[in-house]
Amino acid sequence: MAEHHQSEYDLSFTRKRRCVTMSADSKRVSLRLETATSVSEIEDHHPKHEYLYQLETTKRRWEISSANTYILADCNIESGELVSSYVIVKRELLFHSTEDESVTQYMHTCSCENGIIQAERLGSVSSGVSGNFEEFASREKSNYCIHSWAASELFSRPLNNAYPDYTTAYGDVLIDHLSVEPLLVSVTIDNSIHLVSVRKKHGAKKLSCLTCTYGKTSCEHVEAFRKWCERQNIDSPETYYTTNQSNFNCISATKISYPLTENLKDTFYKQQTGQKCMNLQNLVPAIPSVCASCAHGHEWDIQDPVEQNWLVGPATVYYATHTLTHMYVQGEENRINVYYRPSSGPCNCQLFYDGNEDMMLNLNNKDIIHYSILLLYLHLMVESRNPLASFHRAYSERIAGMSGTDVLPLHKLRLGWNAFARLLDINYASNFQCKVCELHPQVVICDGTSVGLNKKLLQSIPTDGSSAGISNDQGVPTQTVDIGTRHSDRVFISNPKVRRLLLQFCSTSKQSSKPLSSEEYSIMIDLMEKNDHLHSLANYIKLISSQGAHLQAPKEFCSFLEDLAKNSPTSAILQLPVGSKAKKYIKEFIHGIDLFQGKNQYKLEIVQKDAPVIFDFLAKYGKRSDGVPTEVRCLLKDILLKSRKSHTRDAEDTGTVVYPQPTEDPVACFPCLPKHKGKPAYSQDKTTGDMSQRGQDTCRKVYSKHPSLSPGIFTVYCMHGVCYGFQAMRQVESPKIPFEILLTRFNNPPEIVIYDNACRLHQYCLNREPRHFINTTFLVDRLHWKNHTGCSSGYSMERYKSNKRINSINSQVCEQGNAEMQRIKAQVAYMLPDNFMFHIRLFLAMQNAKKNQLLMTA
Repeated sequence: MAEHHQSEYDLSFTRKRRCVTMSADSKRVSLRLETATSVSEIEDHHPKHEYLYQLETTKRRWEISSANTYILADCNIESGELVSSYVIVKRELLFHSTEDESVTQYMHTCSCENGIIQAERLGSVSSGVSGNFEEFASREKSNYCIHSWAASELFSRPLNNAYPDYTTAYGDVLIDHLSVEPLLVSVTIDNSIHLVSVRKKHGAKKLSCLTCTYGKTSCEHVEAFRKWCERQNIDSPETYYTTNQSNFNCISATKISYPLTENLKDTFYKQQTGQKCMNLQNLVPAIPSVCASCAHGHEWDIQDPVEQNWLVGPATVYYATHTLTHMYVQGEENRINVYYRPSSGPCNCQLFYDGNEDMMLNLNNKDIIHYSILLLYLHLMVESRNPLASFHRAYSERIAGMSGTDVLPLHKLRLGWNAFARLLDINYASNFQCKVCELHPQVVICDGTSVGLNKKLLQSIPTDGSSAGISNDQGVPTQTVDIGTRHSDRVFISNPKVRRLLLQFCSTSKQSSKPLSSEEYSIMIDLMEKNDHLHSLANYIKLISSQGAHLQAPKEFCSFLEDLAKNSPTSAILQLPVGSKAKKYIKEFIHGIDLFQGKNQYKLEIVQKDAPVIFDFLAKYGKRSDGVPTEVRCLLKDILLKSRKSHTRDAEDTGTVVYPQPTEDPVACFPCLPKHKGKPAYSQDKTTGDMSQRGQDTCRKVYSKHPSLSPGIFTVYCMHGVCYGFQAMRQVESPKIPFEILLTRFNNPPEIVIYDNACRLHQYCLNREPRHFINTTFLVDRLHWKNHTGCSSGYSMERYKSNKRINSINSQVCEQGNAEMQRIKAQVAYMLPDNFMFHIRLFLAMQNAKKNQLLMTA
């Protein structure tokens, strides 16, 4: 490295303040300035190009919110290798030619020593340049330091990921979230830019300002970032970006029954009404039960801790309306003290005051929090959009207005709340289970919601590992499973041109509203007759095209023909389980049984209930005196045969599937639906789909992306609105997520799956596990069906109005449940992953408990 000299430098260039570098070897932050050689002194093929290359490949460069300001990683001037420090480059000095004011040039200035010298020189000259302006601009650019040169090269063209992950402002402070690992934040106050990171001090990680000379861990820039973290409900700014695990330990260890037991309710009521006065002067651990002992097997000493003076120290007790540090006993003011109880052996173990019987949480033997505060926040969190910071502000105002005593600090309230919540004895397996559907819901409604967490922290968590993947430990590709059916075998008309002509024949296609010409009609019929299973369709179209009126299909048959022309699997029209009575009666009809006779009316009603698309088609012939034409029966036969191919592959041995052992995903929570098998690697996972399917799928879900938060969570509900579990989404929502849940967590898939993207989920399942889902009906919820213009109407719940079971389902229970979750969206966004999962689980368990209670009382 070049020699370092100290100097003063200010980012606004009105006064000097020292610049920042960080030693790459020791990782210690020091305020030193690097003497940068001007770019003109560096050979073109040497350090500057290496520096530019590394900035582009590592993405350690950002354009922050302050206009024309860039943060770049610093480098070793001799080699161009990046180092741990950063520089700030501004594009702010504007010069113009005095001869032609339209000729202008912006100049870059840098926070390194060479940049400061150039900035001072340029700042001392007039913005109007006389003489040869091009020569002036060229000369100054040749004097750029390596950082200014790199900035002028990088930010003169569009960049990917050149902007901060997250930008927000409050008051006059602007926060640019530049990097998660390592942490780097830009804090702008009064147009002055400062960088905040994390450094080790006395073995502990501390927030530190990289631009201040003194008070680096407590300057206004660090405090501004801390306040931002509080507003974002970040648990611990120092550790948030360096760990995925939260630490919320407290002294209290006794589980808190929730809902509260009658004894706790009675204690709480008597405390609040003054019927039970606690002697808080001495907080003593209760005498343990006979069999209680320390970790080394020694019994606890049962002597009086006060008499033995086993004193821990003074404590403060926080209530919802006041705070106590002293108690008045017989007119005397006495400090509240906490005592311990030692073990009877030589191990020096100590038993501390737990507080459960007194509705108290012992945080650290110094701060004792009454349950009244924590229970109040629990219910406010569940029932209202009340982040912890907002609750603390309201609590502080309440204390100030009612008692004027000390207020529990926010960081202690956060620690106390998280410790308290983890002590709640909630049966999650029971709460994530509907009292009516029990362990095996036959109807599931699923969807994703945009309740996300920091995406980089989520991506750092390994997946469950239950999927076989592409390679083994030695890097050798593993064998993939190929048991799915092919799209071309599932769709009734595999030729896209025939589909287009048939849609045009129906004259309702968005692609064309013109009726067919005679030539197009002939082409359509010829193409159909070249395909064996389309002979019946060609004959049927000839039947309904009477007296040369073949330019447009009769209106009453358009809906059915459109379903055949869609790019959806034929089985979407006939989503019937194995052994279905409706399928049996349709086969009888094909073989000549008249379902419209009075004695067969009950059969027709079953077809109407379970196969509404077929029923609506047949109903057109029920009122005709000439009966049902043979062409109709032949067409239905081919539809039935094609539908069966959606779940079976003809004359092909797909082999036996060996499923991997299941392992749980750390960011998935299904308390009563553990995985019973892993997901194998499917050959279809490597492809983008059948060529016949590409470009035809009109059901592509549109997602909005947050710059720094993950896409959200995927939830699964039963028809009664009880959530069975959720999974954090690492990538945008896709059919892969519900497929894995249904495959690995359900021994037998649900009978009905309702999902706003059910059409694509159905095809995804048929591509990989057609037999596994042979008895499952896939439906699009009522709200989103209007967007599925290119899908078979067999996915529409509205077609099943005669099916009392389907018609009674509230398809919006998942949307409604996800809407409730928006109450905690802001609060959980910047939590650590394990804390995020815990709070979502707690919130949903509370919601499920209410819904189950309503089901039991209904």
